[in-house]
Amino acid sequence: MNIHKTLHNINWALFASVIGFAGVGLYILNMPDQSLPDMWQHQSGFVIAGMLGFVFFCFVPLNYVRQASWPLYAVALFLMVLIWRIGWKFDLGLLHLQPTEIAEWALILVLARYFATRDALGWKGVPIPLCLLECL
Repeated sequence: MNIHKTLHNINWALFASVIGFAGVGLYILNMPDQSLPDMWQHQSGFVIAGMLGFVFFCFVPLNYVRQASWPLYAVALFLMVLIWRIGWKFDLGLLHLQPTEIAEWALILVLARYFATRDALGWKGVPIPLCLLECL
């Protein structure tokens, strides 16, 4: 993998705008007249997690992401059944990750893979994505 090529392909203007908007949001949450004074710390965990995810996915080849989409969807289904049966979430310190958040990403990846392999589906391609949505 060529790091220079990967860094060259990143849309730095988009990255800077996301960092800027996140910074403004954290600044507003940290203002003294806010009713939730510790909310900026909680939200900063999400900003850090998002940036780490961005860096991770910049360096992972898309072929790996495509191959992992269906297994990730299966794991998301399993976690959704688990939360339905026993009520469960991941506690990662500042970041509380619920299985529904994993399911959202898994669904996006599976639908992207499904539609990328089809040519001009029209209405006959609608039932499968609807089934995928209903399963989660």
